[in-house]
Amino acid sequence: MGIVKNYHLGRRILASNLNTPSNRMPYKLTYAVTYRCNSRCTNCGIWKRESRDELTLGEIDRFFSDNPRFLWIDLTGGEIFLRDDIVDIVNVISKRCKHLHTLHFPTNGLMTERIVETTKLIKKLGINKMIVSVSIDGPPEIHDKIRGIKGGFERAIETYKQLKGVGGISVYPGMTLSGENVGLIGDTIKSIRQNDPDFSFKDLHVNIIHSSPHFYGNSIDSYPYQEISEAVKRFTRMKKFEANPISVLERAYAKGVGKYLESKKSPMPCHALTVSMFLDPDGNVFPCTMYDKKIGKIRDSNFPDIWSEKETRKTAREINALKCPQCWTPCEAYQSILANMLRKR
Repeated sequence: MGIVKNYHLGRRILASNLNTPSNRMPYKLTYAVTYRCNSRCTNCGIWKRESRDELTLGEIDRFFSDNPRFLWIDLTGGEIFLRDDIVDIVNVISKRCKHLHTLHFPTNGLMTERIVETTKLIKKLGINKMIVSVSIDGPPEIHDKIRGIKGGFERAIETYKQLKGVGGISVYPGMTLSGENVGLIGDTIKSIRQNDPDFSFKDLHVNIIHSSPHFYGNSIDSYPYQEISEAVKRFTRMKKFEANPISVLERAYAKGVGKYLESKKSPMPCHALTVSMFLDPDGNVFPCTMYDKKIGKIRDSNFPDIWSEKETRKTAREINALKCPQCWTPCEAYQSILANMLRKR
């Protein structure tokens, strides 16, 4: 089955490079299952938002039953493990999306026992490839300050260590660089190693902070562009390249960070609304987590109808021409990198 799923994903990546056919449904979905969050992050406002009208399990089942062609799904939040039915949600996805290649979800790691035991149950569903990222944004004092939870670093590290023991899934710490931690990548690695001697430098994944009115609900007043760019360059030079898809994507992403921070524009055409989309907890459809332009609501319309509307296709063309809020977040950058492999540099 893995070979078949590799084939389907490879075929869609090739099609995205060739831009045919133009009305092809997306293969990548970012779905925020909840805005509930037990962190109190200084650089994110999701935890301040109400999440009262989340899609029910039945509505989620209908959505994926009508749209079973997703091959790559990011489940996000909020904290996804605050949904009591998260295993049922993944079970629906697994049953409906027969060719699902990759499932990724992040966690703040605060509820160690629940996260680990629930992840074990999800693993039993037979997902082809599971990736879990545990947010670690600095050494203990800085991490706890950014995340707004005393003792949060210790709990995140314990969750990370226990998830590594589950087996059959890929687990890594994810660090979001901001003005609060830009010079602390090395200290973060040392702190992780003090708690996990087996931790390898290559296991840390970094990205850069962004503003998003409709997703993060934040506004960044100051941004040390040059410092973050240099930090990513140093980190990339130190991180040994490995011949695997994740390493290739990460290096391409890191290479684009400097260009984005210098120009404030995506370093390549974006493929949001061409190969990917964002679904919020209430069922609202957006091009991505960054562009605050709602194109429909699945409670009001079938998704294929939303996708086929002229305004949706027009918005997709505008995004590809970079006529949108610019970003370089992995949630949107990775599939664009894959869709631009044949583009002349």
